[in-house]
This record gives sequence, structure tokens and C-alpha cells, in this order.
Amino acid sequence: MTEIQNTLILILTYIFNSALLTIKILIGLFLPIIICCVILNVLAREQNRRLIAIGGWKALFLTAWIGTPIHELSHFLMAVISNHKIIDLQLFKPDKRTGSMGYMTHSYREDNFFQSVIGNTFIAIAPFFGGAAVIYLISTVIFPDFSLYSDSVPKIYYLNLKNLTDWNSIVLIFNSHIQFFWFLIQKIFSGEMLGSWKLYLYLFLMFGIANHLSPSGTDFKNFWQPAAMLLATLMLFMLVLYPIIKNPDSIIDIASGYIFVFIPILYFAIFISLLWLMLTYIIYTIYIIFR
Repeated sequence: MTEIQNTLILILTYIFNSALLTIKILIGLFLPIIICCVILNVLAREQNRRLIAIGGWKALFLTAWIGTPIHELSHFLMAVISNHKIIDLQLFKPDKRTGSMGYMTHSYREDNFFQSVIGNTFIAIAPFFGGAAVIYLISTVIFPDFSLYSDSVPKIYYLNLKNLTDWNSIVLIFNSHIQFFWFLIQKIFSGEMLGSWKLYLYLFLMFGIANHLSPSGTDFKNFWQPAAMLLATLMLFMLVLYPIIKNPDSIIDIASGYIFVFIPILYFAIFISLLWLMLTYIIYTIYIIFR
């Protein structure tokens, strides 16, 4: 093998390892959040489809007046953090022609990496985190004894590249999720909770917020290009840092400790969305029978 071939193999191996580290970081840090986002988006679409079938487009107002302002305020706050110029903000302004319940328009400098790439990426997905924060605050106010972070809550384990092919780890991850959702069922439908009027007010508020956590079609449209550029930047960043990073797993573990703080709340939002979907299915079935 010639010296040129050896050099080429070394370069390709270096690029491959850097790319693998990038994938490892993305899966280790963001895969659970991405899965939550996809599930919430699917559930919201199914709920809205049933509501429209029952009462027309205005039936969406039932929860939209709660969730839409939080959704748009999340976009707004992230746009301010990203130093974007806010042109217009409508917290709740339904438009049947476009299907929009509210909107925020903003401008930014396309030659500014922070504004155009990082800013636009996080502005698009801001409702997930803004909604999660509001769910936490309302939960704390209405049910101060109900916490998703207490010692009584089953620990959740997540999928990553280290345990992707380990059957025992996959079983542990699956069981931890079952135990978490079973905990929610036991807690929400306990005799104490069912006997309190606060539960029904709380669930209604949660329905409204959870149903509008997912980004709209416009949000997703504005997400993919800056997200792809951010991914390419991360890849280039890893090409530079790969020789320096001695223990990437420890860095991922530390970072995930901060990022995954949102996961129990997003899981709770999925649980609430499932309850709301079941309720809309029941109402829809009754509506079909007696129509």
C-alpha cells in the first residue's frame, strides 16, 4: 500500500470517526426530544381532525385560546433572545383561510450565523420548551404536591448508541417508560385527585397547552434549512475538536442531564394528549351514532 493510500485511509477514518461522534451526540442528546416532538405532533393532528369533524373549524377554539398564546409567546421570547426584529405578534387571531390561530412575524440578518441558523432553529421548536415550562408552573401552582421530579417518580432510561444493540438495556428502557406512565395513571386517577374539582380545571388547561406544543406547518418549513446548516456546522466543529475530546461519553452524559430535564414534562404532555385524544374519539363516536 502506497503512502498516498495510507494517508487517504487515515483521512477517511478521521472523517468517519468525527461523523460518528456527531451522530452519537445527536442521538445521545436529542433523540428522546425528537421522538416526543413527533408523537405530540401526530396526536395534535388526530385530535384536531376529530374536533373539526364534530363541530367544524371553530371547534378548535375550545383549546386553541389556551395553547396558541403560549405557543406564540414561546416563538416571541426565543426571537428576542436570538436578537430578531419583531414585526408583528398576534397571540390569538384565528384565520380559517390559512388555518392559523395566531402568528409572529420577524426579520433577521441572513449574514448573521447566530440569527439565521441558531436563532431560526430554536425559534421553530420553542413551543415545545415554552409549553413544557408552563405545564410545570401550572402543575406546581394547582397541585404543589404533585411533582414529576420527586423520588417517588420512576426513573426513566433512554436509548442511545451505547445501548442500541443491548437487549437487556432495551428491556430496561421499555419497562422504565411503562412504569412512568403507569405512575401517571395511578396519580391522576387516584381517589384523591378524582374527588377534587381542581383536577378537571387542571386537565382542561393541560389539554389546551399539550394540543398546541407541536410546531405548525410554517414552523417546520422554517426549521429544516437552518437545522441542516446547524448540523453541518456541528460536523465541522467535531472535525476540529475530535483529537481534543478524550471522553465524549462523559460530555454527553453531563449535557443530557440539563437537556433531559424537559423529558418528564414532555412525556406528561403526551399522556395528557392521549387522554384528550381518547375523549375526542368518544365524543366523535357518539356524534356519528346520533347524527
